[in-house]
Parts: sequence; C-alpha cells; structure tokens
Amino acid sequence: MKPSKATILLFTLSILALQASCFSLSDVASLHMRPHTVMNAYAASTGEIPIFKDLDGYYVYTDLAYTTTKGQVGNDTVKMMLGLTNNNVLLTDSCLNFNQYPCDYYHCSKSSGDIETINYPYFVASTIKASAETYLDYAYWDVEEKVLLATACTTFASGYGAGRYGILGLGTQGDSKKNFLKTLMFSISIDSNLQTGTLKFVNNAQNSAPSVYNGLIASANWMIASKGFIQVGGYSISFRGSLAFDLNADALGLPSAMFQQAVQAIVSQEWVKQVVCTQDTYLPTCNYTGLVKDLPIIMVCTGQTNNVDFVIPPEVYVKNAKSADDYVYSITLNWKALDISGSGESYVTSDYKDTIIVDPRTMSYFDIVFDATSGSNFVRISTKHHDTPVKPTKWWVYVIIVCIVLVIIGGCLFVMKKRKANNEKPSVVVANATQEPLVVADNSMNYTNPVISGYNYQQQPVGFVPNDNYYQQQQSQGLAYAPNSTNNEYQYAKPGNQ
Repeated sequence: MKPSKATILLFTLSILALQASCFSLSDVASLHMRPHTVMNAYAASTGEIPIFKDLDGYYVYTDLAYTTTKGQVGNDTVKMMLGLTNNNVLLTDSCLNFNQYPCDYYHCSKSSGDIETINYPYFVASTIKASAETYLDYAYWDVEEKVLLATACTTFASGYGAGRYGILGLGTQGDSKKNFLKTLMFSISIDSNLQTGTLKFVNNAQNSAPSVYNGLIASANWMIASKGFIQVGGYSISFRGSLAFDLNADALGLPSAMFQQAVQAIVSQEWVKQVVCTQDTYLPTCNYTGLVKDLPIIMVCTGQTNNVDFVIPPEVYVKNAKSADDYVYSITLNWKALDISGSGESYVTSDYKDTIIVDPRTMSYFDIVFDATSGSNFVRISTKHHDTPVKPTKWWVYVIIVCIVLVIIGGCLFVMKKRKANNEKPSVVVANATQEPLVVADNSMNYTNPVISGYNYQQQPVGFVPNDNYYQQQQSQGLAYAPNSTNNEYQYAKPGNQ
C-alpha cells in the first residue's frame, strides 16, 4: 500500500528532529543501551582515529571496557575530549557539565590518597587517583590502570564539558608514555569543513607531514616555550610565554595585552583605511570593506629558530571568510582575549595566562605532528596544500562574453551574405564596356557585337562546339577566345580601334 502524504511528512519531520538532536538512525536502533552510552561509535585498531564535532565541540569515541568485537558498536562507547596540554586521563565523577563516569558499574578502585588539583586551560579540577580502563585504539593507545577521577571542578566559563565523559591526555610525562603502545608520535589534522579530522599514530614525521617546518621544542605536555614575537602585518608584538594547541578552544586565544595590540595592528595598517573594531574581547567585529587577502598575515616566531615558525593567513583568522578572494563588508576576528580575571569565553586558568592557545579553526590550516620518539618532545608544523580558490565570475564578464559572441555571429552572417551576393554576379566582369542596343538572340544568328576595351567580340550561337582547326583558324586571325558567361555562348575577341 502506498504511504499517505501525512505519513511521509511525519517521517520527514522525525528525521529532521533526530538530526537536530545530533543522533543518527543507528542511534535510534540502539536506544536499548544504557543511558550513559553514546551510540554509533567504537574504538579501532588501525592507528587512525576519526575526530568529530557536534554542538558541544570536538570529540573522539572511546571504549570504557575491553571488547573482542572491535570495529562494532559497543555498549561501553562514549564521547571524550582530546587533551593536548595534559598527561593524564581525566574521568569525571562530579565536574561542571561533564557526564558522570559510572565508577561503580565498572568496578573502578578509588584511591584514598590526597586530592590533587590540576589546572586545565578553562577549569580547575580536584582529582583523586583511580584505576579504570579506557581504549582509544586497541593497538596504539589505551589506559588499563591509572586515571584521575575529578570529584569537583571550578570555572568562570559556561557550559564546559557538556556531553563528554572526560579528557584523554596525550602528554608523555612519566607513566603516560605507557599509554602509547607502538609509537610516541602522532599527528592531528582538522579537515577544512571544520566538522571532522583525524588523529593518526605514525612512525615518522615525513609520512604525516611531508614538508614540515623545523621542529619546535616542547614540554611533555606539548607546550612550546617562546621568547620571540608575533608580527601582524608591519607591527611586531613581543611574545614571551607559551604556545599550546587545544581542540577544545572556540577561538584563537591571545593573552589579553597581546589581543589588544593585535586588534590595534589591524586598524593601523597603512593600506587598511578607516577601520573601526568593537571592544569585544571575544570575536570582535571590524567594519573593514574589501578583499580578505588584503588584510595582513600573522607570523609567529617563538625565537627557537632563526625562521618564522608558521604563518596564519587572513582567510583563517577572519571567521566569516571562506577564501582569500572573498569581498567582505565587515570582518569577525576569530580571536579572543585570555585573562585569569576574565569570564565566559575569555576566562583562562593561571597556568595559561601567558599562552597563545591555537584553536581547531587555525589548526585546520596545518598538519601538526607531535613527536617524542627521540626522548625529547618536538612539535612539527606544516602547511597543508591549499588549492587556489576559483574566483566568482562578475556579472559584467558575462555581458562582455555575450557581446563578443553576438559580434562574431553578426560578422559570420555578413560574410555569408556577401559571398552569396558575389556568387549571383557574372563570373566574367568586363570593365569600361559600352554596348549597343541588344538584339535578342534567335536562330537567325543576328547578335549584337559589344566593343570592350579595344576588343571586338564575335559571338557564336548556342550549341556551337569549336574543334582544333577552328581554334587555329581564329588564332591566326588574332582572335582571343573567351566564354560568354551571360548566355553561355562562345565568343572571340580581336583588337579593335583604341
């Protein structure tokens, strides 16, 4: 039986509602699982872990218990953050908007030792040691014993941790190295759609980043020390602090003083006239009108090398830009000020008050390799290959093309018409001819002999076919043979009176 329109409409609305709730059809098929479970996910054994994004930010899927059915949806699969500024796996018992880890269900053993306070970029966690399992990749990275269990957290940020069960720290300090089962090197690449990416465990940097900059020395938490500067166009801003990468950031974070100087540098460029920016410390807007590519680039120099460590082009730091060739009437800077006295999006804990925190949008322009295989930690940054965007064609270009086509067509028609007219004219054109009144030809062979340029034509009747003797006879008399194209008669001409 054919479904009714009402049934089809209800089905369509149901699908849209599921998409709005960030669920897939496979989620619906798995609703019998426990409430803490996130469906449509599983840990793998390939060394390549997909990174996803939902309304709450970026995450990876992690199994909270070992399963022999790898590569299939499991009841123990949850969403976790990736932490590039910390070493430990943080599971949450009571912490902000994080989901509660079901410690009793998984029989985790809690330590009765002292509470340890740990500063993450946007919150402070009070933790105790515990024993629990987390599997990011069964062949390359897992934790089977030591984790931290957050019992209380404080922050001035809002909504942090929603939909997540904790943070997987990818640092390499102390026992954290044991989490890496095959290699102490991995790369992170965020796709240009800003919705997906890949965490890949690799054996050498060249496989992941074919044209890398010089490796920057980093701490075990992948923090890069800087005694250099950043340059915004023609303005240099001192940079004494640290550089960090954070998939959980929502904008490129700059220390408060540096943020103010960077915004002023945009306004003060000689070729950028009459630009005014808002006083917002989070995603400020400026009234710039023009091409995005005419805005200044940002060069980051940590001072570790004699080179520019990496460059951030304007199409990356302008949030409302899709390409360098976009023509815009205002810009929203993908920046925020970081301050320990800030609130909301600008809040940062004391350990990160002098840190530039690189966000996923900025990271999407690069391939980044985190390498601890030599005994020291290095971060290697390479620019991805970016195809030159196709410029949108302006309306006047189409007008010019149409005009050219019409001219070509008109020219062709004119030439064809002229050729046709020429074909209709006599093939023998005699100049300066005077002719006596024409007597219509008949069988009596009474023809008018025109006098043409000194030659007297002698005409012959239609059907007359001369032979070789006739030609010789005519030539001996000084006559020249020429066909009469007007009436298809043969005619001979001899010199006349000049």
